[in-house]
Amino acid sequence: MPKPGSRTHTPSDEMSRFTDREGQQATFQRHLHSVNEPQVLVFYGVGGTGKTWLLKKLQEQVPDGIPTARLDFDVSAFGTRYVDDPVPAFQSIKQQLSVPTPRFDLALAMLHKKQGHLTESGSAVPWLDVGSELVSGMLPGAGPILKMLSKSALSRLEGSQLEKLLASVTGKNMVIELRKMTDQEIHHELLKYLSEDLTVSLPPHLNRAVTCVIFLDTFEAVGAGFQNIEHKRSHEKWIQDLAAQCPFALVVIAGQNRLSWDEVDSAWASCLDQHLVEIGRASCRERV
Repeated sequence: MPKPGSRTHTPSDEMSRFTDREGQQATFQRHLHSVNEPQVLVFYGVGGTGKTWLLKKLQEQVPDGIPTARLDFDVSAFGTRYVDDPVPAFQSIKQQLSVPTPRFDLALAMLHKKQGHLTESGSAVPWLDVGSELVSGMLPGAGPILKMLSKSALSRLEGSQLEKLLASVTGKNMVIELRKMTDQEIHHELLKYLSEDLTVSLPPHLNRAVTCVIFLDTFEAVGAGFQNIEHKRSHEKWIQDLAAQCPFALVVIAGQNRLSWDEVDSAWASCLDQHLVEIGRASCRERV
């Protein structure tokens, strides 16, 4: 017997949420296969119009060979961990895209050390404690940074892209620079390192600008609880930066409200493609 309050989603229930969405699907496909840098695609409307189901269906339609990531800011889905600090969001995007990100990994490891975080046993990223040795160890006078690491640290890095980075002059210089930076400075640069890694790791396509798709759901939760509009916008800033610094990514946002980024910076007006989602309607009215 089902527990009280449980609900089983039937196929007919799912279909009712995704009825007459040809317009949205066509819009998404147009952006996905464009040869130009993608705009930020936004689907907005009141709750209950099926925006979450729309995003799930669009993600299913992404062809093989184009990695995707999806973040849900819904509080019930533990979305607050993305709202309060973008670092978990960047980690989740990295893990879902499943491509090597050695610069990001290195910066994150050293950030965790500088912030005093400890790596838990059995962590999905066991190399995080390598940051401790990189931050406090003695720099080698010559040769790669790998010379300053313990045997146990080297064994955890063996065969990884992070090991290859640390074996290079680029890696050594990056460690030296990161050691000089504060945790706040590293935190500010994480997105840059992630973008650089994804630019190299994501497979390019001759006839398509998009190399990955990032879906962001329940976007209204990002600024929830703030009466001051400036506080709301500051919480959205990392998402603006994500779209701006990752021009190879098609960012698709679903939420209750139309984005107002262009009201603060008019340059965003040409970078946003916003569509009102209505209940049971095939129309996808554009609001620019």
